[in-house]
Amino acid sequence: MDDRAALLANVLNDPAADTARLVLADGLEEHGENAFGRFVRAGLIAARFRNEDLIHAPDYCDALDTIADVVTSGEPARWLAALATGPSPPGPSDWVWDHAADRVTVRTGPAAGVFTRGAAL
Repeated sequence: MDDRAALLANVLNDPAADTARLVLADGLEEHGENAFGRFVRAGLIAARFRNEDLIHAPDYCDALDTIADVVTSGEPARWLAALATGPSPPGPSDWVWDHAADRVTVRTGPAAGVFTRGAAL
């Protein structure tokens, strides 16, 4: 198992652990996966405000801006394409996205990927 797989496994083994996600984000950014690292970190920050009715926190707004920046760059569509779920590389007309706060849905072809910060069951 390589370092990336180990970091991902740590998150999957304890979905509620913020520390595992932050370590994953750092590891991704240190190894050239800046968009994925930024996306993980921003999702973690945005999810902290999930149950708030009215949010005026700069961290939350910055996290939503980062999520939108990463998604509009097409990175999540490429992540789905890497799983053989759509054209590779996906063109601008090959995918769409929408979001509700920290939950992002990306559709490419017949597949959809829902990216949200996990929680303990």
